Amino acid sequence: VDPRWGMRPGILRTHTGDWETQTITFGGSELDRYGLAGTVSTSAGESTVRLGGLKQAGVRQLLHRFDVYYRTGPGLGSFSVHVSGAASARVNTQAPQSGDAYRAVEVEDGARAFSIRTLGDAPVVLYGVALETQGPGVTWESLGVAGSSIASVLAHQERAHLRSQLRRREVDLVVYQTGGNELTYPHLHKGEGEGYEKVYRRALQRLRSGATQSACLVVGPLDQA
Repeated sequence: VDPRWGMRPGILRTHTGDWETQTITFGGSELDRYGLAGTVSTSAGESTVRLGGLKQAGVRQLLHRFDVYYRTGPGLGSFSVHVSGAASARVNTQAPQSGDAYRAVEVEDGARAFSIRTLGDAPVVLYGVALETQGPGVTWESLGVAGSSIASVLAHQERAHLRSQLRRREVDLVVYQTGGNELTYPHLHKGEGEGYEKVYRRALQRLRSGATQSACLVVGPLDQA
């Protein structure tokens, strides 16, 4: 994700090796599955990604739950999970049919860093990792992808895939906001915008199908045409 819009300041995120990343903005992935964050990353070799929470008074906060989102399917490989440098699990993503899976790692005493290492036996496809503290509090996930629009959701996010990603997070509130990119849509400038309204409703319905019990806040395009 473009770090100008898709990176939360203060969060630790480093990587090694070769990762190929696509987003819902332009597509390009083998399947129309980009995770809840709208981003999918693939490594065919030995690579790592290391994540950690915010720094508070110079010390990185303790995290107690790491929820890993990844693809399963034929010809896919394995990755290992490491909490504060120590290996805690090995995950095989090979499966007869293509699908999505999740691995939650809970650390009772907390950990300041979490890593995923692909083992190089075959490609590994990751959608992302949700980081959580022990709480109490609110988990707020800002998932904007630079350049994306309602067309990105409809064209590049498989309906069943997006629904399962939302259900996994047990969402209480969905906030959907579109920006200046929407102003280029021809539908928005024809008549009273009936065509745009129709497409917009489809995008919202796709999001709500995975969070049927949640509240929903919608913020429309900027009034700067």
